[in-house]
Amino acid sequence: MVRPMKYIVMIIKTVLKLKCLKGCLLVYVDKFKKLGDKFKKLGDKFKKLGDKFKKLGDKFKKLGDKFKK
Repeated sequence: MVRPMKYIVMIIKTVLKLKCLKGCLLVYVDKFKKLGDKFKKLGDKFKKLGDKFKKLGDKFKKLGDKFKK
C-alpha cells in the first residue's frame, strides 16, 4: 500500500533542508567574496610597495653610476 502523504512530507522536508542549505551557502559565498576583496586590496598594497622598491633601486643605480664616473 502506497502512502502518498508520507512521500509528500518527505518532499517538503527535503525542500526545506535545501532552502536552509541554500541560505547557508549564500552566507558562505558572501564571506568568501569579502575575503577575496581583502586579498585583492592586500595584493594591490604589495604591488605599490614593489613599485616603490623598484624606484628606490633605480635611484641607487643612478647614484652608483655617478660614483663610477
